[in-house]
Amino acid sequence: MIEMNIDWGSDCFNCGHREAIIYSTSSLVGTFHDGDEVKCCNCGHKGEMDARGEDSDITWDEGLSQDLPEAVAKSLKEVS
Repeated sequence: MIEMNIDWGSDCFNCGHREAIIYSTSSLVGTFHDGDEVKCCNCGHKGEMDARGEDSDITWDEGLSQDLPEAVAKSLKEVS
């Protein structure tokens, strides 16, 4: 499994952070497959890749992650 950091996908559903890690199942460095696991670099929220060539994006899991860092959880409570 190859880890790739990206900053071009949709913002995290939990915290709005732009950077994520793709856990690629591809054997070619720099590529990924549809359904590869994704994790937010800030809060750890998970999702998966929707691989559509240049229109590829992240599909974040619905609902808030229960494992949010304390500062992120506090910030989200203040905003809501």
